[in-house]
Amino acid sequence: MRSKFWLLCVAMLAASGGIAEAKTIKVFNPTHYAMVSLQAKKPAAKEWDADMLGKTALGVGKVKEVELDTSDCLYDLRATFDDGHQVEKKNVDMCTADVYQFTDD
Repeated sequence: MRSKFWLLCVAMLAASGGIAEAKTIKVFNPTHYAMVSLQAKKPAAKEWDADMLGKTALGVGKVKEVELDTSDCLYDLRATFDDGHQVEKKNVDMCTADVYQFTDD
């Protein structure tokens, strides 16, 4: 009886959006600089999420898989490169593609 109750609770949370769905996104770095940090936030949020790259930089011409909550599709992305410059991309639709090419323009 208890297990049926918990299964029902989980099903209700999933149906209501209470459980976020994660999607694996491939990020491609075609720039001339290694990407040392990649952060995301929902467009209305003030704070950036933690670095999605971890301890390993994304080298020039390389691809790395990162996980992103896709309960919302639109995100602002901010990349920091090894020469210190940052690039922000606003309202990126992360639900429409499996690979995102992060240019530095």
